[in-house]
Amino acid sequence: MNGLCCGALDVNSLDIQTGPEALSASLSDLLSDWGAGTREDICELIGPLVSELTPERLTELVERTRNTGREWEFYPADPFVRKLSRLIMRRVVTDSSEIDGTHQLRTLEDRRVLLVGNHLSYVDVNVLDYLCDAARYGAFADRFTAVVGPKVYTAPIRLLASLCFGAIKTPQSSSIASGEAVMSPREVARLARQTLERARERIEAGDHLVLFPEGSRSRSGALQSALPAAARYLEIPDLWIVPFAHTGCQKLVPLEEDHVYPNPVHIRIGAPIEAARLLERTPRNRSLAADVVGFWIAALLPEAYRGYYARPTSSSMEQASAIADELSREVST
Repeated sequence: MNGLCCGALDVNSLDIQTGPEALSASLSDLLSDWGAGTREDICELIGPLVSELTPERLTELVERTRNTGREWEFYPADPFVRKLSRLIMRRVVTDSSEIDGTHQLRTLEDRRVLLVGNHLSYVDVNVLDYLCDAARYGAFADRFTAVVGPKVYTAPIRLLASLCFGAIKTPQSSSIASGEAVMSPREVARLARQTLERARERIEAGDHLVLFPEGSRSRSGALQSALPAAARYLEIPDLWIVPFAHTGCQKLVPLEEDHVYPNPVHIRIGAPIEAARLLERTPRNRSLAADVVGFWIAALLPEAYRGYYARPTSSSMEQASAIADELSREVST
C-alpha cells in the first residue's frame, strides 16, 4: 500500500519537492485500497483540495502523520483532513442517510458539551462530523474532540481518519483491552487521569468532547454496558450531556476489517441535559451514572440495537432506568 505505512505517511513515496501531485497520488492509493472508489476518481475528486496546500502546509501534514498517536496526548484536528474526510464520506455514506435532532444543538454554542453515543466502527466520529456538516452544523462539528483508544493509530487509514477531528489518545480499560492495548492497571489509571485532564482543558478551550461510554466497538451492533470510568467526565464543571445514537456504521466499516462498504447511516441526537442534574441523583455512584447515560443512548436506538439497555435486569438497572426517564421528562417539559 502506498501513502501511509506504519502509522505515518511514507515520506519515501512522497516527494515533497514535487508539490501536491505526489500527495494526491498517495492519498488516492490509500483511499482506493480502503474502498472509496477508483484511484482515478479519487484523485480527480481531491485534486482541487490538495492544490490549495502551500509547501508549508504540506510539510506540516507530513509531520503530523509521522508523529500523531505516538504519545498519550491531545492531537488537534487538521483542517485539510477534515475537508478530505467530508469529501470521502459523501462517497460512502449513501443518500438515504439522515441525521435527526440537530435542532438540539442550537442552544449549545456557548456551553460546555459532552456528546455520548454508541460505538460501532472506527469512522463513527467521521460520519457524525459529515452528517452534521451536511445538515449545516459544520461549525459545531469543527469543534469535535474525541476520546480514542490506541487501536485508532494501528492502521494507516484509521490514523488518517483521526486527523479529521481533535483526538485524545487514552488507554483502554484493563477489562476490555486486548493485544498490544493491554497495560498494567496502575499505568492505565495514571494515563486515564491524564486523559481526563486533557478533556477538561479541551472543553474549557471550547471544544465539544465526544465519548463512547462502552469503551470499545460493539461486536454485535447492540449496545454494551457503559464503563463506570466514563462517568468521570460528567464531573467536569458546567457540563451539558448530549446523547446521540447511530445505526449503520457497523456495516459501513465492519468490525474485523479496514475496508469501507457504502451504506446508509442514521443518527439521532437527544435533548441536552445538565450533568449536574444527573450527579445530584447519582451521588458518588459512577456505575449508576454511567448506566443512566446508557439508557439515554438506548432510548434513541431501534430496539434491536439497545442490547444491554433493552430493559432493566437488576434493581440497580431499574434505578438507572427510572432516573433516566425522570430526567428526560424534566427536559421535555
